[in-house]
Amino acid sequence: MGTTRPVSTGIRTTAAERDQWTALAVSMGHRGLGSWLRALAYQAAIAGDDGRAIVTILTSLRGEMRRVGQNLNQAVTVGHVLAKHGTPYPPLADQVAETRQAISDTVSDLNVVLRRLKGQEIDR
Repeated sequence: MGTTRPVSTGIRTTAAERDQWTALAVSMGHRGLGSWLRALAYQAAIAGDDGRAIVTILTSLRGEMRRVGQNLNQAVTVGHVLAKHGTPYPPLADQVAETRQAISDTVSDLNVVLRRLKGQEIDR
């Protein structure tokens, strides 16, 4: 038999948030929203997580991905200059283009996740 919890703690949500979170909780094997929120609170307390750590990490990762992309763009520019002056352009051009696209896609995905985490789709 489960623990009796006579004290209720409320949070304000929209009906859509409540439904979304409840469905997520159940899909993760919890009995309901309360069970999931308690588990998250215990986990955060043990880990010392203030709830903003993932946003900080993803923001940092996005910045790092942009810097890598900028460095890659500089390398491509040098390659184009060399090719203009008769030095053969490295055969890695296709791989560089694919890498640039992957970086761009990753930054876009990180932006979507960050918007959701910062409250545009999930109000924190």
